[in-house]
Amino acid sequence: MSKILIVEDEGIVAQGIRNKLENLGHSVPAVVSFGEEVITHVEDTQPDLILMDIKLEGKMDGIHAAKQLRKSHDIPIVYLTAYADDDTLKRAKLTEPAGYLLKPYEERDLSTIIEIALYKHSMESKLRKSERWLSTTLKSIGDAVLAADIKGNVVYVNPAAEALTGWKHNDIIGKSLEDILVIENLDDNETIQEIADRVLREEVTNRFTEKTFLINRSGEKVPIADCCAPINDDEGNIVGTVFILQDITRQEDVEREMQDLLERYQSLCNNLTIGLYRTTQDGKIILANPAMVKMLGYDTFEDLSERNLEDDLYELGYERKKYEEMLEENGEIRDFETTLKRKDGEIIYVRENAKAIKDRNGKVLYYEGTLEDITENVRLKLEREKIDAKIKQIEKLESLSVLAGGIAHDFNNSLQAILGNTGLAMMNMSSVSPEYERLKQVEKSTFRAAELTKQMLAYSGKGMFVVSAIDLSQLITEISQFLKDTVSNNIDLKLNLQSNLPFMEGDSSQIRQVITQLVENASEAIEEKSGVITVSTGVMECNSKYLSSTYLDDDLKDGTYTYVEITDNGCGMNTEILSRVFDPFYSTKFVGRSLGLAAVLGIIRGHNGAVGVSSEPDIGTTFKVLFPVKVFSAIEKKEETQNDDIWHGSGTVLVVDDEVAIRNLVRLVLEKAGYTVLTASNGREGVDVFRKHSDDIRLVLMDFTMPKMNGEEASIEIVKIRKDIPVILSSGYGEDMATDCFGGEGLSGFIQKPYSPSILLNKIRSVLNKQG
Repeated sequence: MSKILIVEDEGIVAQGIRNKLENLGHSVPAVVSFGEEVITHVEDTQPDLILMDIKLEGKMDGIHAAKQLRKSHDIPIVYLTAYADDDTLKRAKLTEPAGYLLKPYEERDLSTIIEIALYKHSMESKLRKSERWLSTTLKSIGDAVLAADIKGNVVYVNPAAEALTGWKHNDIIGKSLEDILVIENLDDNETIQEIADRVLREEVTNRFTEKTFLINRSGEKVPIADCCAPINDDEGNIVGTVFILQDITRQEDVEREMQDLLERYQSLCNNLTIGLYRTTQDGKIILANPAMVKMLGYDTFEDLSERNLEDDLYELGYERKKYEEMLEENGEIRDFETTLKRKDGEIIYVRENAKAIKDRNGKVLYYEGTLEDITENVRLKLEREKIDAKIKQIEKLESLSVLAGGIAHDFNNSLQAILGNTGLAMMNMSSVSPEYERLKQVEKSTFRAAELTKQMLAYSGKGMFVVSAIDLSQLITEISQFLKDTVSNNIDLKLNLQSNLPFMEGDSSQIRQVITQLVENASEAIEEKSGVITVSTGVMECNSKYLSSTYLDDDLKDGTYTYVEITDNGCGMNTEILSRVFDPFYSTKFVGRSLGLAAVLGIIRGHNGAVGVSSEPDIGTTFKVLFPVKVFSAIEKKEETQNDDIWHGSGTVLVVDDEVAIRNLVRLVLEKAGYTVLTASNGREGVDVFRKHSDDIRLVLMDFTMPKMNGEEASIEIVKIRKDIPVILSSGYGEDMATDCFGGEGLSGFIQKPYSPSILLNKIRSVLNKQG
């Protein structure tokens, strides 16, 4: 029920009213006797209704108190009075009371008047609130609103309409629509009044055409979007029309800006070098910019859109599924690298960035992203990796070759002392002596040990000794029987040799070693099972791309290469073994192998060649060795004959060597052969000795590697002193390394350590005979 404040100055009457109200279920928070106290009690008690006597004690009667109360509170008032003259009623009406109750009255009358007053006040409050809301809304909206009666006279206008038309409120109200709304481009050239009449007649809403303009009071043309609708009263009767006008100047500006942005966006997308795309979840392309179309090798977007990503564009279908899983899990992907197929079948590497576009409910609408062709980057990366691997291989070969060459040189010096002393001892005894044969075996063993140093020199690329023109097919034919004896009985050795091969330049003994080593290697790979080894020869044109895939691509030049290819169907090699196949002393069979394939690689390197290897486990292995072809005007072969007979000469020989044992040994051999011998322990000393005895010395035997001044530098100084002096260079390294240092000048001969006394004397005889 309600809280009711009683304003009554007669206490008995007030108590009676209070009893009646409480009997009706209402509450009475207070009873007020004076008009001056009403407002204070209202603020304290917040009643729903006031029962107030018109006649009150004090200076302020009930009507006066009601006037003051209405200024600050909206509370319904019911007047209580025993009489009412006309003047009093007129005064009371001005306060808009909710009702009157004449004394005396029944409790039922009191209940009725209270219910009516409360209901009336509630309805009036709702109506006022609704009117305020409507008024506020119409004033607040940005669209212009004008209402007209049935005659077409304006009866309402909101502030937006004032601003749009340029007319003020007081100037618009009561004027004709045609005076206020001057509009161009109306349908069928209708006037605004004709449109209003048709809306009233047909009871429909009318919308103006596009490109309609309002001519405002200042004569300016304003683009508008508008409509006209009928107005109905509470009983559904049409009482007028309402016009809603929208200034679309800004809208047109926005549309132009949006169109401009769209054109710039399209231009940007069309000119980007990276691909932009949008696809459905099932892989259908629904948008792609020209860069993507071109990147994938298609002529038009329509042609590309007919392709399915997973089936037609991804090289590996599962990569598309991986792409989708990442998007589903994270909503986006960053820097996803994969391979795609172009229309012509070419494979390209791409980097993708993408995002799943979803609706408000989280459902995926489509995928969109960018596509960047990184094929060139990947190619360069692979090329760099390949170059790095080559550099590492070369550095590895260089370091090992320096080690191998140094060991071979020092070992050859030691062997020289053994071989020289053995030969010298043999020179001093009869060939039928039992001790002679033993020394002969020592000499043979020493030569076999020298073979190991030759392998080490071969690996270091310093072991080419006797250079000649070589036909690979002819060379293999000459050693074919030896090769057959090398392989196991369970292996079939097949030769597929091309005739009339162009010549290569090289040391035939070393090339034989390469072929023999590769055949032996193939035989070991086949093991105990039956197998086939095929040795083939041929000639081919090699470009830099092909040569870069081989071992020892040390800036080899494009051109014609002759080759020998050795293939077996043995156990093959995996990637790890293949990467170490040329390492010295490496083997998967047993410990203690020789240099083996490392020596092969060194020989090939020394011949400016290359070798390619391909292998698969349980399938077999192929070694393809290539040598550059050389055209010879005349084929000359170096031949050195070894004669065990001691040759005697005369004259003075200068021996320059830093090894005292070798100097003494050579001196004894030469003195036994009839020569006078001068010695020096290094190049500088040798030059000094030669300068003192230059007229007497017939020949100089010069070691290549010495402290203070090496053989090259000393020989040059000696030749400056006497140009016709023959110089024989001696070294534990190969001939090519030594002779290359002289450039073909100032050097009469070369002798490889270790050598026997007979080899030394034969070399000296050969050089002196050429001198005459």
